[in-house]
Amino acid sequence: SQAIKNGSKIIITEHENEGLKNDILYIKTKNIRKLLSEVSFKITQNSNQNVSTATTTVVVFDSTTNGFDQGSNFNTSNYKFTAPSAGRYFFHSSVLIEYGNAAGEYGNLTFKVNGSDRQAAMRQVVDGDPTLGSNLQLSSILNLSANDTVEVNIYHTQGGTQAIDSNEDFTYFMGFKLWQVN
Repeated sequence: SQAIKNGSKIIITEHENEGLKNDILYIKTKNIRKLLSEVSFKITQNSNQNVSTATTTVVVFDSTTNGFDQGSNFNTSNYKFTAPSAGRYFFHSSVLIEYGNAAGEYGNLTFKVNGSDRQAAMRQVVDGDPTLGSNLQLSSILNLSANDTVEVNIYHTQGGTQAIDSNEDFTYFMGFKLWQVN
């Protein structure tokens, strides 16, 4: 199809082919709008958050003011998404923080499922001084069971406590359900 030629990696279709084939995810549905609207969220921060060096810290995503929580599956008190049913879910997080200012220092984001590391991304300073904050970003498709929880954790090795910038354009956690697993 033209979509595949243009580089698409997810195809939503009414045809029988479903699943992962040749690194392309096929999703079968007769109601695309319902599929994409049942479970989705984008959560931001109410204020900057301090993160101590060399300490794994839960990112405080506590605001839906300029975001949304379709399905009410995100808890802004414990900063976790809870899967309402088994399925495959897409998640993305972006966090703006100064994570290192010398060679070898780094920052990383981790998706934790039920408290255990599931997916991580790291950025390391090669040389120079990124005195402005840098975005750490992480995306993943996760297989979840009903009531599994997902949270974002951050870690950095810059010498002292650093603040996550709560600007909603740069710091957020979002996700949506791709399809149901029976």
